[in-house]
Amino acid sequence: MSHAAGQDRFRWPPNPPAATLPENRERQPEATRPPAQPPFPRWLADVGAFWLPALTEPFDRAAARIGWRPDRPDRYCDRCGASIGPHETDEFGCLACRASRPPWARVVRLGEYTGALAEFIKQVKFAGRRDAAAGLGRALAHALTASGVRGAGWCVTPVPMWVGRRMTRPIVHAAELARAVARGLEAPLVEALSARRRPSQRSLAPSQRAGNVRGAIRGRRGVDLSGWGVVLVDDVKTTGATATQSCRALRSLGAQTVVVAVVAVTPSPGRRPWSGGDAAGAPALDVERVDPALDSPRSVARVAPPQPSNGAAAGGVSYAPHSIL
Repeated sequence: MSHAAGQDRFRWPPNPPAATLPENRERQPEATRPPAQPPFPRWLADVGAFWLPALTEPFDRAAARIGWRPDRPDRYCDRCGASIGPHETDEFGCLACRASRPPWARVVRLGEYTGALAEFIKQVKFAGRRDAAAGLGRALAHALTASGVRGAGWCVTPVPMWVGRRMTRPIVHAAELARAVARGLEAPLVEALSARRRPSQRSLAPSQRAGNVRGAIRGRRGVDLSGWGVVLVDDVKTTGATATQSCRALRSLGAQTVVVAVVAVTPSPGRRPWSGGDAAGAPALDVERVDPALDSPRSVARVAPPQPSNGAAAGGVSYAPHSIL
């Protein structure tokens, strides 16, 4: 057997694929080739995430375009914030809260946590939209004024957020809302409450939320609210567990009365939710251009604390607007 014949007999692989032959390699269809992956640095994605929100539609313009307006006061129970129909409430509240004794004087809201209002809140909490927080806060201040919260003797405080959770959010949403409410009411902004580490209320069942926040919210040392009415600001009220603990902490600091002001209330189970704010008779939103000062966390105007209605000294309130950022 010659050497050439041995090479023909022991050739490997015996039948090479046609695509691997030199004359056929350039004939592969483009679809079979893996697409090129251009390098996309992480820092460029971070820059885009920072600047792209500036290209979105401003809150006031978006609210005016879709015709969103806050609910009228007769659309919800002022004792618990739940949606109601005609003749479903009296001086003792509605069917949902008549048997309870909430620690607050009343609840003021803008609407149910559905539709466009829910999207606005998500933009504030998870996208850091300070213009949306300012617009919602202005509307909430307007609703508070209509409900009788006006004049001297009122201060505003946000529901506190644990410091570790602040590091995972673009902004402290309750503080941004409270800042806009304080501007609208011309009332002092007070950091009266602090929060301990607890699991997020969003991750728990409604039946577990009261126990989760028990003892987690308390008043700050050195804060004296004796004789003051306090507006407690938050984004969403679901079971009222957070508001209950916050009101009790404010009462321990001497607060004379507490009004809970929330942007939205979670719809009651089994009840058909509203599709949004009611346009008929509802106060129109201020569609002016957003005040640039509200977009800057360092440009909070220091409003002189008003004299309490019962004559208590204004110096008893600790006013520290910059510490809530």
